[in-house]
Amino acid sequence: MPINRLSNPEKPSARLDGLRLMYMYTIQVAGYNSGGLGPLSSPRIIRLGPQSTLDESSSGHSFRFCFLLITAFSLL
Repeated sequence: MPINRLSNPEKPSARLDGLRLMYMYTIQVAGYNSGGLGPLSSPRIIRLGPQSTLDESSSGHSFRFCFLLITAFSLL
């Protein structure tokens, strides 16, 4: 995501639309700049549903782009 699309470049975030309830998602984040793609973060597994939460803490504000790698599978 280009830095000009971030709502606050000092605290990067990305909105993920189209995710479905009751699916498990594995999310990994990496920074990207002129030096290339940085290392992927540790995987974070979330399930969207009534008791699911996603930690909003974020770091890596020096990166120009955020890269999200998401995989999904259904619990149904």
